[in-house]
Amino acid sequence: MKISVCVAKGKNKEKSEDTVVVGRQIISEEAVEYQCEGINCIAVADGVGGAAGGRDASRFVLKKLSSNIDNLKSEQELKVFFKELNSELLRYGKDVGTPNMATTITGLVFSEENCFLVHAGNTRLYILQGEYLKQITEDQTLYRWLLNTGNLEAAENCNRNVIRSCLGGGLASYAENLVIKKVFESALPITILFTSDGIHEFLDIDTMESLLNSKKSDADILKEMVEMAEANGSEDDKSVILIRNR
Repeated sequence: MKISVCVAKGKNKEKSEDTVVVGRQIISEEAVEYQCEGINCIAVADGVGGAAGGRDASRFVLKKLSSNIDNLKSEQELKVFFKELNSELLRYGKDVGTPNMATTITGLVFSEENCFLVHAGNTRLYILQGEYLKQITEDQTLYRWLLNTGNLEAAENCNRNVIRSCLGGGLASYAENLVIKKVFESALPITILFTSDGIHEFLDIDTMESLLNSKKSDADILKEMVEMAEANGSEDDKSVILIRNR
């Protein structure tokens, strides 16, 4: 398994609110590659920019996940863990004076026999099927909810970045729609892609497919995704994780 990661802070930001975890490695503002087997968790968390403490929230959640990952072998154990983790994040936010701190999360947790998806918010997981990207997660946003409920005009006029699910945020109810489920039960896809919204809101799927199917190195592909998103107007933090199982 080859894992390539790029995390870049947004324009005019002192620090990135995005955080990535690969196994026990916490990645905040760098580009790295790993060639490894036996990784038990890979995830991206995007601290919510509208709530103070977004960076702390994303790091808090992924550090807790990484340090407890050896004990999370089943769907039920993950559900219990994330319910307790959300309560810890809410308490931590109050203790440090930023009670509304929040983060999205999209990750894969691997046990010996299973692979579990963990998802809240609008960070994304894709897989490459042939030459085409398929989005595995569904954005938990106001925009997507309005589309799903048939309110097309309201969807076109809403703020597409408003999320409807996260960890933290000052209320336990924001985590009620956290998705935890088995995925890829037959076989792990050859190519897996994670993105934060600083990437996928500024790159169309055709562009991402073209890059992933190119002869360029994975490190160069991620670098180009970040540069192209910036050129298209992205001022947000940008995170990309690319996994190749071959």
